Amino acid sequence: MSTSDGEAESAWADLSSEFDRSTRTHRSILTERFYVFGGGVARIRVVGLALADLFDRPFAHLRLENQPIQEPDLKIDLVDASETGIPCKLRSSPLVRGHMSSSADGHLLVQERESIKSAFDRREGRIVSLVADAAFLPLSEHSSPLHLMLLLWHRDRGLPMAHAGLVAIDGSAVLLGGPGGAGKSTVSLCCLLDGFSYLSDDYVALEALTDGTFVGHGLYATARVVPDHLKRFPQLHSQALKGTRPEEDKNVVQLAAHFSNQLKSSARIRALVLPRVCDGQETIIRPATKTEALLRLAPSSVLQLPLGKSGRDSFDHLARMIESVPTFWMELGPDLGEIPKRVRGILAEASTV
Repeated sequence: MSTSDGEAESAWADLSSEFDRSTRTHRSILTERFYVFGGGVARIRVVGLALADLFDRPFAHLRLENQPIQEPDLKIDLVDASETGIPCKLRSSPLVRGHMSSSADGHLLVQERESIKSAFDRREGRIVSLVADAAFLPLSEHSSPLHLMLLLWHRDRGLPMAHAGLVAIDGSAVLLGGPGGAGKSTVSLCCLLDGFSYLSDDYVALEALTDGTFVGHGLYATARVVPDHLKRFPQLHSQALKGTRPEEDKNVVQLAAHFSNQLKSSARIRALVLPRVCDGQETIIRPATKTEALLRLAPSSVLQLPLGKSGRDSFDHLARMIESVPTFWMELGPDLGEIPKRVRGILAEASTV
């Protein structure tokens, strides 16, 4: 990632100017909606009807029906060049995160990918993005749009993200931690289909309360599933989007349309479960040490962001959360029906502690 005040400031000025011009000349395709992100209010304005629909789907469960009185904590402004007629040539980058740049002091972050360029002013709490064409966005923008900048915004508010899933019953939640491929999505979706509340399969913001407990805040109403594994969930096939690029090795399952009553924004974390796929014939639960839990959860959680502090604050925050709850290994067997039963048992045990 390059660090240059000139590059970052120029990109911010260009994107802000383009959004302002588009709102004046294309008011008929301007939408404004409000959402709850990590307990704060986010306003999303979009110039472009197709783009507005695309960005609303992952956040639909967090949408506020009425405009709040308070000023938004986060402002997100988006423009679809294909609907507004803006000449748009974005940099093509082989990097997964695209081309990144920031101001010398880190308050401005700019990310440019093949189909979208975004700038985040951390002082102002505002993200501005230009999209070449909503119809050709990468699959990652359908599952977790603007995720680097949203993760950074949450961390700036004292809510660092864990790379984890989160499911709950009656407001009491189990955090599902581990690297990619560990089985977080499998456990999350099995619990969803068994009637649990669903908050996340990938990113959970961790809020420390004054009594030493933690609340987990979900963000995206989506799940990312390897196609072979998706075959085990026939109920979800109609909600799945398939990737068209070599790096898009997982399907995106959009959950808001069919599971709106089960999608929640936050829940109190009562236990941490570390799933892993094993060759056994049944799903087994056994205790995990705090060190095992930290080693399993910390690497992919703390190293998600491209800039900022060394990560020590996020690491300490995560370690305190792990110390506050019982921790377990979950060795996943082939019978999917056993998984939610085991999670219910963990929650029942944790509620008696």
